[in-house]
Amino acid sequence: MRRIVGLTALMMLSGVTVPALAGPPSERFTLGRYMPGDVWMYIHSVHNPERQWLEKEWAEFFEALKTSGIDRDVAGLVLGSLEQQQRSETEASIEKWTRLLQHVPWSDIVSAEVAYGQRVASVPGAYDYFVLTNSRKGAGEKNAAALVKILRELAALCDEIHVVHEQQDGIDVWSMTSGDRGIKNLGFSLELIRKGDVIGLTTNPGPRREILALMTGKAGVKSILRSPRFQEAVSQVAPAEDFVSFVDARRIIRDLRGLFDRAEHGGAQGLNNKENKVASAVAKALEHLDVLDYAVTTVETQDRRELRHEVTKLQTSKANCAVACCGLDRKPFTRFDQFVPVDARGFKLSGSIHLKKAYDFATVFVAEELPDGAEYIEKWRGWLSSLGFDPQRDLFSWWSGEMISISLPRSMVTPFGGGEDWVLLIRVKDAAVAREKIDGLLTFASGLTQGQGQMLTVSPAKVDAEGFRQVVHPMLAMAVRPVVGMKGDWLMVGSSPIAVNKCLAVESGKAPSIAKNERFAREGLVPKGPVLSASFTDTSDYGEKMGAEVGMAGMLGAMATGMIQGEEAAPFRDVFQKMMGVVTKLGPVVRTLDFYSSEAAITTYDGKSIVRTERVVTYKPPKGDDSKTAQAP
Repeated sequence: MRRIVGLTALMMLSGVTVPALAGPPSERFTLGRYMPGDVWMYIHSVHNPERQWLEKEWAEFFEALKTSGIDRDVAGLVLGSLEQQQRSETEASIEKWTRLLQHVPWSDIVSAEVAYGQRVASVPGAYDYFVLTNSRKGAGEKNAAALVKILRELAALCDEIHVVHEQQDGIDVWSMTSGDRGIKNLGFSLELIRKGDVIGLTTNPGPRREILALMTGKAGVKSILRSPRFQEAVSQVAPAEDFVSFVDARRIIRDLRGLFDRAEHGGAQGLNNKENKVASAVAKALEHLDVLDYAVTTVETQDRRELRHEVTKLQTSKANCAVACCGLDRKPFTRFDQFVPVDARGFKLSGSIHLKKAYDFATVFVAEELPDGAEYIEKWRGWLSSLGFDPQRDLFSWWSGEMISISLPRSMVTPFGGGEDWVLLIRVKDAAVAREKIDGLLTFASGLTQGQGQMLTVSPAKVDAEGFRQVVHPMLAMAVRPVVGMKGDWLMVGSSPIAVNKCLAVESGKAPSIAKNERFAREGLVPKGPVLSASFTDTSDYGEKMGAEVGMAGMLGAMATGMIQGEEAAPFRDVFQKMMGVVTKLGPVVRTLDFYSSEAAITTYDGKSIVRTERVVTYKPPKGDDSKTAQAP
């Protein structure tokens, strides 16, 4: 079945029309039947035996974190800031809660499934939360008992709160109550439910009654799995094997608008005229943001690859509205590898946003909807005018904004380390105007630095195209000497002439693109048609990089500690020194995150209402086996 799904996804990415991948999550997603159908957020994860190798990798990370002693150092920092009396009480409290939490078999509780739901509650400004878990077979009773102990300790914090146990249709229910009213002063209560190995936790009696109704099959409550909107959403993506999430964006905005609509008409509740205008503006903003219908994600595992299938659906009537056009009215990329060299370590194509449409929308909204907004916009335009800057003339007339970023092996080792070369390309609408504006910017920057007694050198760059210039500043010359110029309708900025020349050679057909890279062909996603965005990132040295960055932060922090002088600063210096000790210990921990190989993604837009993203995360083969994942090119 996984091979069929993978083949279908490949056909979709290749531009082949395929039927919708209809179907609910796999039969392992049992908790969905107990989640109410009107939640606007639903997240559900199940255990997949095929991911045991990944769970082992993460277990090593958490073991390294545990043995590092960082938790004890952080506790010491907190306790060290308290007076003796407070310190003793806090130590006793930490010890008690640590003991309670350690006696809860968390891994057992979430070993099979975990589901989470959220919605706006019937009480204004509050939310209902749902957490459902499926324990290891036969462990439900023991696991619930450990959680009940925590409930009783929470109840013991207030004399008026008690934990009451009852059975309803053979299902155990523990409720934190105050008399027969629930915890009304807090605005919510905690409700623990157990049916066999399934454990549920909710924050109000209403949600508890709904879960019980779903567990007992009573009429009147529909589960998320029977929701037509959820069923439509999951029909748009490959069936879930490991994970599914559903966000009902339309319901979220509707509920939030309801809150602010009540506030807008709340003069009788004490809001003054200006506050009413603000509430009205927020309600209006939510009206404009009411663009999305829903978003759905499913995840499956194939060997050492994690495949994520995502669909965001716009409301059909809103696909051409101002907010939607800011993100979707972009020129697609028809040649993803047009500038990307075969040895690139990664690239990202991004549609970015339509800058002019976003600017026009923001200024009109502020002027028309915010209190004194017209006055603010008038001042803003006056300030820009005083600088001699006109957004339309100086930016929007030539800026398109689609971007390509490329990372390359470093062409020259610097005193600051090897690092990476990079090239950034920005699409323009008018190359001649863009060249004029960039030349003006460089001239302005050169004059500005000279006026401050510094020297910014702008000279012709050794690039295989006309008009490219290299910018050198004495203070940065050992680290970076950027190159800037135009190629067709692309503004190019690169870390070195060598990096820019590599990309130009690909564009001219004199050098192979990343499409010829065997590792990219094996681990990446190759677009076969126009895309809204695409990316590939080499993450094989992720842990090492993170460890080095954390280590550098610790070293710089230690150096900064020595600069904190004076007796008055001694307490702060001691705390800061201890904090840097924690950072230093964190370096070896993050280095254990060395099991990633690469990440890739492709996003397409059908021009109507569906934005589809396919992602893949590839992990390294088991240590000692390099047969399936090559080293970085």
